[in-house]
Amino acid sequence: MPTYADIPLLLLALASAGLLAYWSVALLTVRRLRSTLLTPRQALALPELPSWPSVCVVIPAHNESRVIAGLAKSLRQQDYPHLRVVFSLDRCTDDTEAILATELAGDTRFRVHQVSAWPEGWAGKVNAVWSAVRACPEAYGADLLLFADADTLFDPRCVRASVKLMTHRQVGLLSLLSSLTHRAWFERLVQPAATTQLMRTFPPLRVNRDRTTRGMANGQFMLFTREAYFRAGGHPSVREALLEDLAMAQRVKRTGHMAEVAFADAMLTCRMYESYDAFCRGWKRIFTESARQSPARLYKAAITTLLETVILPAAGAVCLVWSGLRIATDWPNAPAWLWPVAGLPLLGLVCYQLTMILGFRLGRAPLSSALIFPLGSVAVCWLLVAAGLDLQRGVPIRWAGRQYLLKPRKRGQWHPAEFAVVPAQIPSRDAPPPDEPVPAKL
Repeated sequence: MPTYADIPLLLLALASAGLLAYWSVALLTVRRLRSTLLTPRQALALPELPSWPSVCVVIPAHNESRVIAGLAKSLRQQDYPHLRVVFSLDRCTDDTEAILATELAGDTRFRVHQVSAWPEGWAGKVNAVWSAVRACPEAYGADLLLFADADTLFDPRCVRASVKLMTHRQVGLLSLLSSLTHRAWFERLVQPAATTQLMRTFPPLRVNRDRTTRGMANGQFMLFTREAYFRAGGHPSVREALLEDLAMAQRVKRTGHMAEVAFADAMLTCRMYESYDAFCRGWKRIFTESARQSPARLYKAAITTLLETVILPAAGAVCLVWSGLRIATDWPNAPAWLWPVAGLPLLGLVCYQLTMILGFRLGRAPLSSALIFPLGSVAVCWLLVAAGLDLQRGVPIRWAGRQYLLKPRKRGQWHPAEFAVVPAQIPSRDAPPPDEPVPAKL
């Protein structure tokens, strides 16, 4: 029987039981994700559509000379039959326009739209997108509107596969979770943990349920039907949102349309940030808006992440080593109770690693990142805490050449993503764009 000296080991065994319980459920969830969510690559095997709707891709770009050529080339290679593309250049001061002129020469499917003004009360990206939709007939009259970021790269079959997937799923908004690059150290160490944290905040299976209005989308790729987009009020309805993708997804679901996410399966790739400083600034913005500008939510997320991904696995590892040494030392007369004490952390750590491996394969992250995931989680916890402190201290967010001063919010306070939605009328393709709606608080 255990003695008083064995109490620390038994406490570690109790923590190991929690490790096993949590990560066995997580493993089942990831397996269900892999079997349930159809990817655009898998959608290529679906029957061809009898007729293809017109698609207009709108790309907002602010000083994107580093990446714009690659995106333009990938869009020119699309095999979709009815495709138009509008690049909305938002006050660019670099040679983005010159690069596009070279890459798009002679291709009538493409247009470059200039944005010179930034109205008060609008986020820059949102204004650039809506300016292009209002001014360009190929965007305003398209059957499907696809909004993508300038730092993305499209597989030649990406648009066609996404339209087939959207039609198959019968949704008003389809958003692809892009496959991220893993060149820099922080992309291999911290980025997988950051994206995992976002998936924990917005579980894809829950997001895709039709009975919930908990919407989520990835602004790197959002494909709308014309009806769903204008019923939700378009981008003017989320003019203040720094994460307009989340706000638009929630508005679409509140109008009765389905909004779903799918893993891109390398049919859409993206390198989000070039440096660790930009990575930290970008993800703090994402976490802040995902927590609806609530420091309390950010601190709570940091604590739960630290507990589930660092403390419990560490306790399991210590318990496994300690109990294993006890068994080896006392062999063959080791107490029988030591065997389940050693088995609990072993099974828990196996579930933990299998969950990471299967999840990373789903997102096309390197499997080596699974071994260093706890270190990445520590860095993510620091980002969550830093985002909460920035909110409380009034540190502005720097993004796309402008600063945004966000105010901390308490639970129950209104947030730009929480708009009362009165479905708008679908405008005629030949009529001028509708008046810009002013969101109403819930």
